[in-house]
Amino acid sequence: MKDVIIIVILTLCLISVKSYADGTNQCDSNQLDSIGLKVGYWIEFSVIPFETELNVAVQDSDIIIIADKSSLNKTVLITQKGNYSNGLKNGLWKEYWPNGQLKSLINYINGIPIGFFKIYLANKKILTGDIVPQKHINIDICNEEGELLEKKEVEITEIMKLIY
Repeated sequence: MKDVIIIVILTLCLISVKSYADGTNQCDSNQLDSIGLKVGYWIEFSVIPFETELNVAVQDSDIIIIADKSSLNKTVLITQKGNYSNGLKNGLWKEYWPNGQLKSLINYINGIPIGFFKIYLANKKILTGDIVPQKHINIDICNEEGELLEKKEVEITEIMKLIY
């Protein structure tokens, strides 16, 4: 009986360690340190709080708003996921489009995007490259299947505009 209890406890410990390591432990996400800075794994989201329906009537070819009805909308949109350290983004961050599709993968070091990035544009093209502290960087432009369409040199400010 003791062996079974020990095995169960060890299994639970291993599951906990694994979920902490891969950032899936929801209980440990979105934490603040003692001075209020974000730390650890975060899932950031926005909430669309209300849907408004307008009831309208036409009178003498003018539109008159009769009343509006608002209802609580339970739509929660995950906007991004990643790790914070001392209130700054660190490591690989995933950002999402409002439809839930992946928008970007960007590596951060102390809150600064640096290194690997992959951006999924609305026109189905994919930009990949490495952010380095230079005025110009080389990027690959691919189609949604990942086939290379073009190699291009762009100013780093153009990539920063897409990120922010």
